[in-house]
Amino acid sequence: MIRVLAAVTMLFVSAAVHAQGIKSCDAFDTPDHHWQVVCVFSPSADENSVPRLKAYLFDPVAGRIVPSVLADPSRDGFSLTMQEMLDPKRTYLVFAMGTTVQGKSSADVTNGKVTFHAATPADAGKTGAASATKQASALESVIANVQGAESKEKADLYFSGTIWAVGGQDWSWAGSVDLKIQRPFSVGNTRFDHQFGPSLTLQSSNDPSADPDSLKYGVQWSARLIGIHGRFKGMFAKEDLRMETTRDFSDRNFISETRFTFELPTLASARKNRRGYLEPFLGVEAGRNIEAPLATVDGTGRARPLAGVSFALAFTKVPHLQSISITSDYVRRWPLETELGYHADSKNVLHLTSVGTAPKDRVTSKINFMMKDWLGISFGHDYGSEPPAFKLIDNKLTLGLVIQAKFGSAKTAAK
Repeated sequence: MIRVLAAVTMLFVSAAVHAQGIKSCDAFDTPDHHWQVVCVFSPSADENSVPRLKAYLFDPVAGRIVPSVLADPSRDGFSLTMQEMLDPKRTYLVFAMGTTVQGKSSADVTNGKVTFHAATPADAGKTGAASATKQASALESVIANVQGAESKEKADLYFSGTIWAVGGQDWSWAGSVDLKIQRPFSVGNTRFDHQFGPSLTLQSSNDPSADPDSLKYGVQWSARLIGIHGRFKGMFAKEDLRMETTRDFSDRNFISETRFTFELPTLASARKNRRGYLEPFLGVEAGRNIEAPLATVDGTGRARPLAGVSFALAFTKVPHLQSISITSDYVRRWPLETELGYHADSKNVLHLTSVGTAPKDRVTSKINFMMKDWLGISFGHDYGSEPPAFKLIDNKLTLGLVIQAKFGSAKTAAK
């Protein structure tokens, strides 16, 4: 009798081990328009077997494996960062292998269907069909595809209206507006994700100690150059042709910026309560002044190698809030030649100034309390200087409203 009970017990234990599967697989459209599929194991895998995990996403309609990069493997699950756009109307299967449970190898595990968590072309079409006109349908489609972004760097639409205290004999309040708008469109339909579109950035303040009012506008092109399986997930290139100008257009620089960004593994958890990224970059800004109030400044050159890092980390399971996020952008520029500028005194007389060749840093950090995935309140800290004027901002603390959103898939928008 004891032998029978033992045999039955071993049978149930063996069945439990080999019944390991993927409890769920959820697909999210990330801020840089690359789908991420997060999968959870049930039951959890052995810790020592996690390094042997292999996983991929299969498209049964096309009969092929969709290129992806495995990220964040753990006992609880893993994520796949896709190198191609996914079609939310299709059914995708996820396969994983190599793990063990209680020391025993598990069979290949599969999830019957990936669940999508983003506005899809089908959803936008249903919303648009309810509209009385084609124009209303198109507008609703755009609104349906607006999603939250993790930082200003990742956002297509960014607005930050801030206020801060200015010290002196009498304390007073000052304010500023930081606005960024871009509309990227996909070019072609390859895994290199070529995107092209216009962009505009406006910074304006009523505080004389703040950054001078500036306006930057132009066009951007970006593409994934390399998809790497390993420490780096890939490398992106961005070319930005723009005008740097004061708000009244009296001082204008033409700048060509080339930047290479290295995409590290996503900072995401299998339980979907944390997401983020850390992306170092390097590049160069080159151009010349094409108009200035002083003849000495007019026509002078601009050449600035640069390097830095962008960071964002969001905690999504927060009571009464959509998320709490920390964002930071740091960039260091090395002017290769002395850039000439000017400033106006109290009598509005212009005086020649010089920007030396010493490195110029700029760091902006914020804690964002997001009421929606694209709307929140932020506490920030700014330090450093940036072109065109390179005026030093010394430890400025801000409080304000922030909007950081991205439009739906660039490929979808282009269709």
